[in-house]
Amino acid sequence: MTVVIFRMLKKEGVTLIILLIAALASGGTIIILIYTESQIKTVSANIIERQTNEVNVLASKTTLRLSDAVTILAITGNLPQVTSAPNPSLIRENNHGVPSNVESGKRFVAKAIMQQYPNFETVSFLLPNGDVYFVEPFASQKNITLKNFAFRDYYKGVVASDKPYLSQIIRSNATGHLISALAFPIHAIDGSLVGIWIGALDLKDINKTVRELSSAQELVVYADQQGHKVASTNEQIFMDLFHNSEYVYTNITAIKNGMANRSGYTIEPINGVKTFVSYAPIHAISTNWVALSFQPYDKMFLLPNSLRSNALVMCIILVAGAAVVALLARRTFRIVDKHAQEILLKDQQLQKYYDELITVNMAKEEFMSMINHELKTPLVPIKGYSDMLLRPKLIGELNDKQQKAVKSISYNVGKMELLVSDILDVYKLDLGKLKLSKTEADVTKLIEANLFEFKRLADEKKIVVESHIQYHGKVYCDERRIDQVITNLIKNSIDFVPSNTGKITLGVENDENSIIFSVQDNGSGIPQDKIDKLFQKFYQIDTTMTRKHGGTGLGLTICKGIVEAHGGNIWVDRTYTIGSRFIFTLPLKGDNT
Repeated sequence: MTVVIFRMLKKEGVTLIILLIAALASGGTIIILIYTESQIKTVSANIIERQTNEVNVLASKTTLRLSDAVTILAITGNLPQVTSAPNPSLIRENNHGVPSNVESGKRFVAKAIMQQYPNFETVSFLLPNGDVYFVEPFASQKNITLKNFAFRDYYKGVVASDKPYLSQIIRSNATGHLISALAFPIHAIDGSLVGIWIGALDLKDINKTVRELSSAQELVVYADQQGHKVASTNEQIFMDLFHNSEYVYTNITAIKNGMANRSGYTIEPINGVKTFVSYAPIHAISTNWVALSFQPYDKMFLLPNSLRSNALVMCIILVAGAAVVALLARRTFRIVDKHAQEILLKDQQLQKYYDELITVNMAKEEFMSMINHELKTPLVPIKGYSDMLLRPKLIGELNDKQQKAVKSISYNVGKMELLVSDILDVYKLDLGKLKLSKTEADVTKLIEANLFEFKRLADEKKIVVESHIQYHGKVYCDERRIDQVITNLIKNSIDFVPSNTGKITLGVENDENSIIFSVQDNGSGIPQDKIDKLFQKFYQIDTTMTRKHGGTGLGLTICKGIVEAHGGNIWVDRTYTIGSRFIFTLPLKGDNT
């Protein structure tokens, strides 16, 4: 058939060949352009979905955090110490409120709130007319310069609605920091307003959370109901984008939509730059804040634009190839067809892998959202109420059985919090988002702190926990995370050494390039064929031992991730035969900066 066609084409002459090749080239160009546009549409949709999902997750996390704060104020606002009628006659000008030894019940509750919810910078109580009654800490009360705050929006909002109210961003009169005041009305038994319970939310924590959770390639901004900046991931980019202002302009369509309780995205010019803006409302108690993500349009859609450029290049190549095919028709056609098939197959494989990665990423995001919302949120009131029940001054005395039950609740809530924390740590390690706060840490103090922490548990089991420290200098690390590694290894050893005769030794030494930590014991040891799988997620040496001693199988995985994030290594000493011996190394400061 090919020979017949070739002969027919030869007879018709060069013109027919050129027309045929041109038709084929035109058809191929159209197919490439149509296929490329389809791919661009799919890739762009995935990029938009990922971006909007990230902003929605950030907004949901912040909404939950604000809800936690309201829950705490609501719980404490109903305590008799708080609802008892204040005595304005006790207010002293030189104290800017009542003295520190007055209203000890209300002050005690305020201090307890700040211990349980450290995001509150201060907790204060205003009289119904807006006068300051007291502020905790008392040092902040001494620093305020105003005695009446009836002009603030949170005071007006609470008085007008008789409901909790979150203020716009203001500068604290007590500390000088930027805060958002969460106000909660306090009523007497007869329903009359006796005062306003106010927690000043420190915005530094929200800034930190946004920077930890958002992508480094984007600018994420939180704006309050007045358009003032609450938090941003990059202050310099924010200032450049909004002309050195702390105010996010409300003429941006995305902000207007977010304040109207809508989520989505817009493409609009900002400071002369075509920008992709994804947005989601943050349900801030009495109003809406807005979470916004700003990315230059051309940068965000670099991949789709690259696909279009590649398609144009391919079309040019195809046309050029068509000219060559006019001279070398059969040979060139076969070569082009072969390469086209290979390119199509590779593209299909790449698309399949890309779709699988998108599915896995979405599943992770949904799972982590569930962890935060479905597990952590219910723990807040359980932990809060159980801790208050264990404080007689807050709710009242409990009998022995009641105390035992409440302690059991508190203990198991702590276990649940630890489980959730482990899962979140593993998630951060998988995504490479684990943040380290490195400082100079004293090795001796680090080891002695762990010895002290586990002394009671060791004494109960009648085992010996001792140290063998040959290096007494400092190590450059995230002290809290390295303490987490040592704590995990000691807990494992305590679980598996025998009572009465058990012995655990913490060792520290150094060589030329690193500091070497070790935790060894005389327990049951680890089978050689199990060691290679020991640091895998959810791996358990023996499920019967797991049921006896507890554990999720995540502890050693987290230890490995933390140590490797510091540039070190962790392993099991295979030569140690009288129990188990875990070793990990950390680089010296000069090698780790």
